[in-house]
Formats: sequence, structure tokens, C-alpha cells
Amino acid sequence: SFVGALASALCTWGSSTSVYGILIACRFILGVGVGGKYPLAATMRSETTADAHSHISTEVAKGFFWQTPGAIAPYVVGMILLGVFGEENHGANHMDATSIQFRLLLGIGAIPAFLVVILTWYQEPSTPESQEPELGGTVLKKQSSNPFTTAARHPELLRYLLGTGLSWFLYDILYYGVSLVQPKITDEVFGKNETLFQTCWQGVILNSTCLLYTSPSPRDS
Repeated sequence: SFVGALASALCTWGSSTSVYGILIACRFILGVGVGGKYPLAATMRSETTADAHSHISTEVAKGFFWQTPGAIAPYVVGMILLGVFGEENHGANHMDATSIQFRLLLGIGAIPAFLVVILTWYQEPSTPESQEPELGGTVLKKQSSNPFTTAARHPELLRYLLGTGLSWFLYDILYYGVSLVQPKITDEVFGKNETLFQTCWQGVILNSTCLLYTSPSPRDS
């Protein structure tokens, strides 16, 4: 994720065709990194719950809560950049300012990814070395971290792997499907946008509605 985000800002040079090709490749790398880490967030959150009295589902919800602020952050950064460079200093008539703005917007996205790398590197394992992890009553020997290798040694776990993978696949189709049509949804709610700044603050408001149903209930805290 860190490499993909940073390369999106630093490697997108050349003609319009090559820039789009490089950007697609960089975002693909970023997507592989995020897609690999994202499904593990729920598992890591539940396994690192220290309080035995805490509801695991609530702890998992707290982890997913930050997905919404993460979706809002690019719009906030965009408004800040437009405020610094001027709301009118973008587009074909202001190529230098536009180039700097979009590279900063994409490059800043590498900062959270870098922090995740550092924090994950120093994170203590959730399962003590003296304790073998279990799934479905089956003790897993820590010979390999590859899920397919583990499933091959324990065929009874294959249904857990397939069920989890299929569930996340269907969830991502719905989630990212809505994200693809978000500009149309924004136009339906707010009307046609005239400036990028309007697009940003409308995106902040639209994504903020997710906080209404992703926030953990106070009684569960």
C-alpha cells in the first residue's frame, strides 16, 4: 500500500496516456496491499481484545469505524490544498499548480500506509508462542502462514476459507459498487457541482452520514 500510494504521486509523468497507465498500475498495487490487510482487520481486532468482558463484535465495529473517517480524509485534504493554492488555480490553465496538488493528494495517502507498516512490524503476536491457534476445534500447527497451505493440511478448514473469501467478495462488490456511482448520488442530492471545492465539501457531508450507523453504541462500550 505504501509503495503504491507513493508511486502514484512520484511516478506519474509523461503523456496523458502513459500517466493513466502508470496511475492504474500504481493503484492496482495499492489495492492489492489494502485488499490483503483489510479483511484481516476484523480478525486482528477480535484477537487483540484484552478485556474478557468486552463484546468482540463491538471491538470489531470499533475497528471498522475508522473506515469512514478514512473515506472523508481525501476530501478534507483536497479542500485544504484548494484553500492553499486558490480555488481557481487548477485545470488545464494552471498545470503546474494542478500537478502539485494531485501529487500531494495521492502522496499524503502513503503516510497512513507507512504508519501501518511500522505499527504492524512492532506489534506483538496475538497468539502466545506456547499456545497453538485453533479454528473450528482444530489445532493449527504454526508451520506456515499461507492459508492455502494450512487448508491443504486441514481440509476441514477449507469451508471456512471459502466462506470468508466469498463473503468479503460479495461485500466488496456492494461497497465499491456504490463508491463508483457516488458522483451521480452527489449530483442527485446536491445538484450539479460547479467547483472542485463544492465537490469536496459535498463528499465530506455524504460520507459523514456513514458515521450514523458505523459508530459503536455507547451502551456497548
